[in-house]
Amino acid sequence: MPEGLEKDLSKQDLADVMAYVAQAGAPPKNLPGNAPALVRAEKETLTLLAKQAEIFGRDITFETPFQNIGCWHDAQDHATWTVQLDKEGRFDVYLDYACDNSSAGNRFVLEGCQPTLGGQITATGGWDKYRQQKIGAATLSAGKHRIVLRPDAGAIHGALLDLRGSYLVPEGQPLHQHGK
Repeated sequence: MPEGLEKDLSKQDLADVMAYVAQAGAPPKNLPGNAPALVRAEKETLTLLAKQAEIFGRDITFETPFQNIGCWHDAQDHATWTVQLDKEGRFDVYLDYACDNSSAGNRFVLEGCQPTLGGQITATGGWDKYRQQKIGAATLSAGKHRIVLRPDAGAIHGALLDLRGSYLVPEGQPLHQHGK
């Protein structure tokens, strides 16, 4: 006999609750040094630092000594930033990352902007050798957005990357003018 909440719900109501819980997914990880926060544009640039991301997945973690997100070993691993823009903008998008030669070649996708961006991770010469690489240009409308970086479909060879951050810089402006 039902004893808890389910005793007061119809079968359809219970199915609706279960579907809602399944759709909501697991909460982000709670990791030392990682403090997810709303990101706002400064000097028209969105700076999406690793420490500001919500981190989801099995092995993926925030590596405090390096201020990066590392151990992307699973196709479900991902990082999400919540951003707020006061006005629409067109941006050149950069990743600030490191990747050992042995893990190069994995594919990624950046969702939440138009168009969705993707590509292949190239080696930087080691996990401690960072590079800022432009991955494309995208538009974001005014308002609140969720920007998600994740592996593209399929298995990951080694690890995807060690990510310090992503930068959305006004299109045509160099990255170094915006704090990097």
